[in-house]
Amino acid sequence: MAFLQLADPNSLPQSRLLQIALYSPPAGWEKVFKAAEPELQLACFNLSQLGPYYPPVEQVFRCFQMTPLQNVKVVILGQDPYHTPGQANGLCFACNTGTQPSVNNMYEELERTFSSENITQAQQVLMQHLHLYQKQKVSAQERNLLAKVLSLANHKVFRRPEHANLDKWAQQGVLLWNPCLTVTPHEAGSHVKKGLWNGVSARVFEGIAEANPECVYVLLGKHAIEAGYDKAGQRAIKLCATHPSPFSARKDSKDAPAFIGSGIFREVNEYLLKQGKTPIDWTLD
Repeated sequence: MAFLQLADPNSLPQSRLLQIALYSPPAGWEKVFKAAEPELQLACFNLSQLGPYYPPVEQVFRCFQMTPLQNVKVVILGQDPYHTPGQANGLCFACNTGTQPSVNNMYEELERTFSSENITQAQQVLMQHLHLYQKQKVSAQERNLLAKVLSLANHKVFRRPEHANLDKWAQQGVLLWNPCLTVTPHEAGSHVKKGLWNGVSARVFEGIAEANPECVYVLLGKHAIEAGYDKAGQRAIKLCATHPSPFSARKDSKDAPAFIGSGIFREVNEYLLKQGKTPIDWTLD
């Protein structure tokens, strides 16, 4: 991995992106961005030496702007932004127009998990176990059953939209984060290979671990698992599956089960219910 480095980050000229990071950081993330000031200075300077990049300057930190740190319940970890013109908008997997193959596979898994048939079956099981609500003490096994059933029974049927606007998820506390925040046009993984944002992402992991030690992480694919499993912290909930791209969505790997059929979105809500938190409404209008 090739790193661009300078001896004294504090002497670097301030780019437009760095001015945003230093003087108008995303609400709720001020402490994290302050702690990451040296890493932000270095990343922004190196970025300015590499030419054009996606997403636009105003949207590089958009995932943090959409989901303040104190609201983060779930992190869906991506890799880097879309490298095709006009698609990247600062939220991982989201895009500005139409959809992308990986998002379509996410929608397929959501349709499979939150189908009318599955929800009806869950509601029937729930009716059979209403007595658990009357008990003052519920065993761990019973609590797990309730969480599993409630994660389906109280959900709406998912219907596939014709867009990939995922703002609704972000507004509910799902941090849609690409640890590498930028990419060179038409060069997938270009800034990942340079380790451009590694220092900043380490600070973000630390901030999340401090604010919500039991945050639920969704790690999709080898890169996300390697990037986030250890950095997420010992107490974090780590749910792994293969990447939802057409190349891997239906195949198990040595690190994780196949994404399609994993039930990973239901699992997220199960853990949130066990923590006494409001589950995510995954439906998209």
